This record gives sequence, C-alpha cells and structure tokens, in this order.
Amino acid sequence: MRGDVRGAQELPWFLSPFYGGKFLKLRVPEPTQRGKLFGSSQGWLFMVKEKQKYMFLFNPISGAQRQLPSLTTIPSFQNFVETKEWKLHGVSSFCIHTVLSTSDVDHPGCMVAAIFDSHNVLGLCRPGDKTWSVLEVLDENEGHDQLLFSSTGKLYSLVTSQTKNELIVAHSLQFGDDHAVDLMLMYDNIEPIEPDIYHYECYTVTYNGAWKSLLESPTMKSC
Repeated sequence: MRGDVRGAQELPWFLSPFYGGKFLKLRVPEPTQRGKLFGSSQGWLFMVKEKQKYMFLFNPISGAQRQLPSLTTIPSFQNFVETKEWKLHGVSSFCIHTVLSTSDVDHPGCMVAAIFDSHNVLGLCRPGDKTWSVLEVLDENEGHDQLLFSSTGKLYSLVTSQTKNELIVAHSLQFGDDHAVDLMLMYDNIEPIEPDIYHYECYTVTYNGAWKSLLESPTMKSC
C-alpha cells in the first residue's frame, strides 16, 4: 500500500441516496468535517469547504486526503457565486461532474477532470496542483454533460449540441506545467427532456428533467 492509503478494516460501503431507513456513522478526521460532498470517483469523494472554497479528495475507507486547487482559480467562479443557483444550491450547482483517471492519486499520471459552471467549463488538474487549468474546446450552445477516463488514460466527454450528432472529435491538450491528455468529444444532439422548475424562497423543485444519453465504461476498456 502507498503511504497513508491503508487497506480497509471493514467491508466497503456503497454510496447511494437509497438507504432503506438505515443510518451509518462514518468517522472522519477533523479537517474533513463540515466539508460538503459533491461527487465521487475511483473510491474517492470530492469535497469542498464552501466558505474557504477549499477543494479536496477524501478516501472514506483509509481516511486519506489530497488537496485540489481552489474554486477561486476558475475565472468564472467569482461571477457564479452571485447567481441564484449558488445561493440556493451552493457548490453542487457549480461543480457538475468530477472524475479521477485512477484510484492511485499519488501516481504521477493521475488526473482530475471536472465540468464547471453550467456545463461549459472543462477543468483539469492533478492532485496537489495549485490551480485548475480551464480549457475551452466547445462552440456556442454546446455543453459537457458527462466525463469518463478510459483504461488507457484518454478523457471522453459527452457533449450536447444543437447542430452535431454522432460525431467524435479528438484533441490533444496541454495543461499545468508539462501535462498532456487526449480528449475525445462525443457529440449528441438529442434534446433533454425539459424540466418543470419551481423556485421557492429557500429551495428549488425540479420535475421530469433527464438526459437520454450516458457514457459507459465497459465499451472503453481498449480505447
């Protein structure tokens, strides 16, 4: 095992909103307490402390943590915190989807990819980086909907578009100091089911909102 990434002393849990009325307590270290969960990948939880805009990875089995760049390093963030979405939903409205390329976050090839800010901002970093690398690769009226790393390290993005469909566009991207990743944009122009949204003073209710397309990892094992 690497460093503080220890083996599990209990059976692992499946993180799910469906718990059948059973509550389990998870012991977490002090720095992790009061952090807000906004995603998970490869056995790690993506968390943020909203007041400090401090982002980090947390392993609920070993208790290990790894720092991620602050949200304040994303150029569009300062404007987003003034929106109604942020005031109602906080970080979950800005951080749309996050993925790790490997569960070994100390490996020099480990990458973090994230969709920010209404699906139009793609961010890349490595655990321990000080800033997010923000990449603009889409046209107007297009958006990243889902991300997935293949077993060979390629990053796939499902892109919704008004004009393109069943099209795959490859990019070779540089980020950080000397990092690179192959990005595959997979276009889908199937319109989402438009949700009915009702805003109340302290919360929002959304009905019937769903995307029809998803990326599935089994088809990408040899990609």
